[in-house]
Amino acid sequence: MMKTTSSLLIFFCFCAFYANANYIYFEVEDTNQNYSILNLESSAKAKKVIRDNAYLSFTSLDNNKKYSNCWLDFIKNRKISISSSENSFYLVSQVNKKYLFKLDFDPSKIKILNVDHNTFLKFCENQGYL
Repeated sequence: MMKTTSSLLIFFCFCAFYANANYIYFEVEDTNQNYSILNLESSAKAKKVIRDNAYLSFTSLDNNKKYSNCWLDFIKNRKISISSSENSFYLVSQVNKKYLFKLDFDPSKIKILNVDHNTFLKFCENQGYL
């Protein structure tokens, strides 16, 4: 449990620090999986990173911890449809039984199809994030 918690903390720190630069680093455990499985795992994590940072597509919002936290709360137990294009990820290194990937993405190429900016901001305001 502690290992998962610390990995998530590191992951979110990477997200918060690198989101302004339009790239985020993420890790995948090295479990001696073959390349196909590694590719599937890294693709799933990249999609999760995009989902967790999709609020950046609302052009008036910056990469602010209050918006990030609100977005993660907002998407819980909701069916959110997100479409993204022109993003890529690639392997940077393998260290200490972990693969480190870099995801390059453009927030303006992320489309949230069933939620608008005002709905999100109202939720944040009602929940005390703003």
